[in-house]
Amino acid sequence: MTVIIYSTSPEKAILGTMRAKQLVRSNADDIWRDYADVIAIGRSELSEYLDGARECSVLELDRPNVWSRPVQLAELRSVLDLEPPQSFRYLTSRQLTTLHSLTRSRAAEDPSAAEPVLALA
Repeated sequence: MTVIIYSTSPEKAILGTMRAKQLVRSNADDIWRDYADVIAIGRSELSEYLDGARECSVLELDRPNVWSRPVQLAELRSVLDLEPPQSFRYLTSRQLTTLHSLTRSRAAEDPSAAEPVLALA
């Protein structure tokens, strides 16, 4: 599955895509043990964020593809009538094709363009 990377601030734009490699479900202690060196937050922040959760998930990503021209929030709103989600949302292949056209990319360059994609906030 393709994951579209949206940066809230300061860019307020879609910056590119990555591939969802795997979804790992575990507990906070195991997530910290396995991912502390790559999650960019401290243990206390992770514990506070996951307070009360019995299980948590990590979405491992790879194959970054930074677009040469980010798609700005104003374009998302005007061309796709799309608001960035608080966590994630699914997009159709048609929406992805439109996004690619906004970046002056060709959807054919992305072999996963035909499948639904996940946009992260």
